[in-house]
Amino acid sequence: MKFLRLTLTLTVVSLLTSGCLFGDDNPSPKESPGRVVGEGGEPPAAPGTTVATTPAATSPTSTMPAATSPTTSTMSAPAPQATGAERNVIKGVVRDEQGDPVRGARIRIVGYTGNPNGLSGADYIKDAVTDAQGAYRLSVPAGLYGVSGEADVAYDNKNYKSLYLHPADGNCEKQMSEGGIVKDFVFRLTGLQKCLTNPDPKNPGFYSGASVLLSHQSPKSLPGDARLTLTLTPTGPLADGSAGKPVTFTRTVAALVNFAGPLETTNTLHDIPLGRYRLTGHATLPNGSRQDLRFGPWNTGGAAESPVADYAFSFPAKVMLPYGIGQAEIAVYDAGWSGSAPSPQPTTPATVAPTTPTTARPTTPSTCYSEYVGPIPC
Repeated sequence: MKFLRLTLTLTVVSLLTSGCLFGDDNPSPKESPGRVVGEGGEPPAAPGTTVATTPAATSPTSTMPAATSPTTSTMSAPAPQATGAERNVIKGVVRDEQGDPVRGARIRIVGYTGNPNGLSGADYIKDAVTDAQGAYRLSVPAGLYGVSGEADVAYDNKNYKSLYLHPADGNCEKQMSEGGIVKDFVFRLTGLQKCLTNPDPKNPGFYSGASVLLSHQSPKSLPGDARLTLTLTPTGPLADGSAGKPVTFTRTVAALVNFAGPLETTNTLHDIPLGRYRLTGHATLPNGSRQDLRFGPWNTGGAAESPVADYAFSFPAKVMLPYGIGQAEIAVYDAGWSGSAPSPQPTTPATVAPTTPTTARPTTPSTCYSEYVGPIPC
């Protein structure tokens, strides 16, 4: 009997020790491979949710992220900055349309220093100059800044000064410097200079390209509604080193005496990439007939200088403010029907003095535009 009581006692102790009597609701990780058990026996949260855990609840081979306290700060991050931006630094790169750096470009920075509620005047004006990689960088006081650029170009034995640089992002707005300003520019040979004050699409002076001013000279046999087709073909690399392509314009004969209005109705050929060209063209009459044209320099005296069908020319460089590209002034002559020889140079008998030159230059002077003083003589 004593033996039976001893046996029962040992059996109960054994069951209590092994846990079989009351059961074990938490199988070990080894018993459930691949299942990570959270604190309190709960399954893990959905992917992407941070869960607080204790070291004992996580298997040494678990891939669960480190525990995160429920009181972790949710403060928002600072506003995103442009790539590579630095606080109170204005920087960028100037390239041409081929992606090559432009060295020596001038970047003008005009700013209102202070916080947004305390800006009072343009009290910061400074220039930065690009290096051999086309890069510039300037530290500035905290404030609101506008950034613009210009470059000088040596081409065709001339120095074209202060040519406009286009913002690469097309944005003309001022920016606060606290988040850093990264402003890249592109040197383009064409395009409206949109960031100038009130750019006028009717004024060729607001375009990056050059312009040609035409005059219809004697003999004036073409009717006003005859349509002119004028083609400018590059004779070498353009000012940025690119090959360039022919540029074609159409005008009516009547437009050759019109100085104002939409550019396509005037005697101005506008936004031509800076380069050297040959000008050719013909007129199409209302009856469909075609007449070749001849060209020569526009002379104030009105005398033709051997007009030719293939006229070579380049653009002058302005030597005074406003700097830039000067207009090429070209006279257009009727030259007879297609395939005929150039018209002879008009002559006047020595005994007959003309009362008024029939080919005198129009009295309206050609004008340029200055962003500082408005229209001025070229």
